[in-house]
Amino acid sequence: MDNKKVKNVIAVVKNPIGVIGLFLVLVEAIAALVIVKTSLPYSLNLILVLFVVIFPFVVLWVFYLLVTKHHEKLYSPSDYKDEKYFANTYNRTTQTEEIVEVVSQEEMETVDPREGMTIEDIRMIKESLNTIVSMQKSIVDNKPEEISIVEDAERVINERLDSYVIEKEFEYKTTVSYIYGCRQFVKDLNRKGYLAEIYIAPDNKNALLTKNCEHEAIWVGRKVPVSLVVEIIKMAKTKFPHLKYVDLSSEFAPEYIQYQNHIGGATSTALERKLKKLEADDFEKIYRCQSEEELFECIANLNNN
Repeated sequence: MDNKKVKNVIAVVKNPIGVIGLFLVLVEAIAALVIVKTSLPYSLNLILVLFVVIFPFVVLWVFYLLVTKHHEKLYSPSDYKDEKYFANTYNRTTQTEEIVEVVSQEEMETVDPREGMTIEDIRMIKESLNTIVSMQKSIVDNKPEEISIVEDAERVINERLDSYVIEKEFEYKTTVSYIYGCRQFVKDLNRKGYLAEIYIAPDNKNALLTKNCEHEAIWVGRKVPVSLVVEIIKMAKTKFPHLKYVDLSSEFAPEYIQYQNHIGGATSTALERKLKKLEADDFEKIYRCQSEEELFECIANLNNN
């Protein structure tokens, strides 16, 4: 037998498919020899004949399962150009497809690095910052100008972190009085990504819908972004044309109130505050506001005229 044939035989024996085929041939050959060369009783011969007939189909079924569900086990390391690929087939982690989102440079510049951070993360950062500042002060000891620069940087960073903590604790929210159409309006706000919920007054024990004419005001949180205020008022005026009054939340209200807009404020409260009934042109003036100062001044002027 020449070297080429020897290599082919070795390759067959080393490959799982070749081993399965060799095993099948040997089993069938031995069973056939036993049937032909021995004088077994009829019952034993029948069993052997049935085995010779059925066994290939069993092997075929097993082979089908291997090919369809465990095909990586039908190859030997030598079947791969690099044996590390063979090892990888037994590492389930390497077989999972990893989808990596590619973010462009422009998108990266618009990503807020604070996104996803918790309040606890912010506090840990502040503690680390204070430790670093203390070390820097000890390094630049007796250098007032450099110490002043370090302290200014610490103050600015702490102010930004504090503002973010407040923003996380008091999420911008819109509350809507329990009036006709409030459920659909809250759903519309939620679809747009705004946090909104229905407000039921404590004295409304039976949670009954109240008359729209009793809730004609809009209360604006002083710390809600102007763009959000304008968008909410536009949507509210479209859904509830009966709204006539707009005012800022009281400066003495709880902190969380400053981060909320309320749609459907009590008409009686608006009358107590002597607010002016706004017309369509008045609302248009509010819609054109671009800054906090402009919005506050606009609302004050409308109610004082």
